[in-house]
Formats: sequence, C-alpha cells, structure tokens
Amino acid sequence: MAKFDDFIYGPGWKIQWTQDPVDNPTYPKTNVVLIVPSATKLFQTVDLIWVDDQWQRHDLMGIPFDDQKGWLSGDKCVDSFNGATYKVTVQITPTGQLKGTVSLSSPGITPVAGTWGADANGG
Repeated sequence: MAKFDDFIYGPGWKIQWTQDPVDNPTYPKTNVVLIVPSATKLFQTVDLIWVDDQWQRHDLMGIPFDDQKGWLSGDKCVDSFNGATYKVTVQITPTGQLKGTVSLSSPGITPVAGTWGADANGG
C-alpha cells in the first residue's frame, strides 16, 4: 500500500494517458502533474498542480491522504482556475503509475473532469 510520501515526487509525474475523453485537453499527454504538500498546511494533504493545453494553470488544493486505503481522496477540492468543487482520487498502481480521477462533487459537465495516468518523470 502506498504511503503519503510516495505521491510527492519532486520532478513531477508525466501524463501518459487519459480517458473520458481519450484526448482530454485539460490533461495533455506529456504535461507534468505536480503533487506537493498542501499550502493549506493540514496534516497529510497535498495540492495537485498542472497546466492544460491552453497553458492555464489548475490547482486542486487540500486533497487528504487516506491512510486506510493508501491513496489521495477528497470530495471538496476547489480548482483555482474556475472555482468549481471537485471530487479527486489519486492512486499509485501496482506498476508504479499514478491513476487520477477528477469529477464534480455534484453532477454536471466541466472541462476539468476526467481520468488520467502518469509516470514518475515520464518513466
């Protein structure tokens, strides 16, 4: 099971694939997702930071680590780009990739929603 520090990888995680949709402009392939200790300073929380295909920065802040499941999971993560609240889950797969899912906390359509996979430093 992953530990909190396993998610915080200095060089970032390079996006390798997306689904829902397959070519999701919010998560461009080869762009980097950074996972850093949260500016909220809450215990074992992170911020997820990346840029979309228009070079707009997105920050989902205050995503808590679930030490029972070994993943990052929060249902009230606010995106700095559009102010919407999202449910976020980020897991480390058995092969060492990240698998992230971002969806609205309430039903609706938004460009930030989607599922993506990333490798450490493009690995």
